[in-house]
Amino acid sequence: MRRTWTLAAFAATIAGLWLALAAPGVAERAHDLYVTKRLLVGLRPGLPATFQVNAETGLLTISKSLSGQTTENNNATLALTTNSTYLTGTNLTYSGARGSSALKITGTYSGVNGGYSNIYSTVTTTGAHTADGAGVIGIKGVLTNTAALADGNIYGGQFIAKHNHATNDMTASAALVGLEAWAYDSNTGTVGTLLGANLGYHNECSTTQVGGSVHRALQVFCDDAAGADAADEATGICIWNMAGTQTYGINMVKSDGGFTTDIKLQNGETISNATDGAVALTGTLTAPALTPVADSSDARVCTSADYGKVIVLTHADTVAVTLPANGAAAGSWIDFMLAGNDSLAVTISAATADSLIGPNDADLKSVTWGSGHRIGAYCRMISDGSYWHVLNLGGTTMTYTD
Repeated sequence: MRRTWTLAAFAATIAGLWLALAAPGVAERAHDLYVTKRLLVGLRPGLPATFQVNAETGLLTISKSLSGQTTENNNATLALTTNSTYLTGTNLTYSGARGSSALKITGTYSGVNGGYSNIYSTVTTTGAHTADGAGVIGIKGVLTNTAALADGNIYGGQFIAKHNHATNDMTASAALVGLEAWAYDSNTGTVGTLLGANLGYHNECSTTQVGGSVHRALQVFCDDAAGADAADEATGICIWNMAGTQTYGINMVKSDGGFTTDIKLQNGETISNATDGAVALTGTLTAPALTPVADSSDARVCTSADYGKVIVLTHADTVAVTLPANGAAAGSWIDFMLAGNDSLAVTISAATADSLIGPNDADLKSVTWGSGHRIGAYCRMISDGSYWHVLNLGGTTMTYTD
């Protein structure tokens, strides 16, 4: 005979069970109480749902095992229908205020080793999918709005990590992370497509969009307005090469119509590859200022730290300069400027003798400027990936020595 339970009767039964378990000697005689769903709530016979209540910890476990089902199956269903205007806090989207919930979970943790989760979901799947669109989801949330809105926001999900203490600080090595998502291939079986996060918008609206509409697959905001001090680094997006070698930092993939403009900068300038094989820039392209390094010594041995810099030589007399070892990456360069009078006699030599390349000469030992050609002398040394080439960029005559 089927037995139907009201919510009040169900609650009374649960309360009675807890009182019985609390009686002297009960916990000692039996650690666990197993009550089948037929005895406890009178659900439909035949479905193997079991309630397990641990008498010592109060832990309630609901388990069910199904096979070959063709309809929706839920181990537990919670439903809330309300038009309540209750809201605690002042701003739901920023400060974490809340209203009503079909399920509310509150945890208070203090252990120093962490490892706590208010919700912990594990899924093990062995089904071999063969159809596009089939899949398994660890946690799924679907929010559907049908109201006309003049303000406010609709969030499919919201994650806020908040540090809230007057004196306790978090050091730079202790991160506060609002949301972390990984795609993890943890064994020898390969994964053809591995995505840490897949974000986007899907527009199926069949009418004209309202004025000022904005659709963005990803929006990142940074807010330091109320902080007393900004971080040493404050970055909107950081792409971190954590380990190994990646093919691209950013890869823009053209599908269907592509992008009208690839990148828009903060003052309206754009960078676009809309025409295949061409990169179009709007605005004025300003070359970065060169970095000067003053050296007043009579000898300088250059290293890779000098690449891209202008070495300004200011010694009053003879100066010997040695270039970095051959084999620097192609395009690496160092400039040399003589900033003295005609007594400043500078000689620049390759680290390996007879390997400097100059005009019509592939085995130069060194270069210099003779008397009467030293004031305002300037040259560049640039690597082809194997050897250094000398370019005399000043208006004075350079002397090449084999």
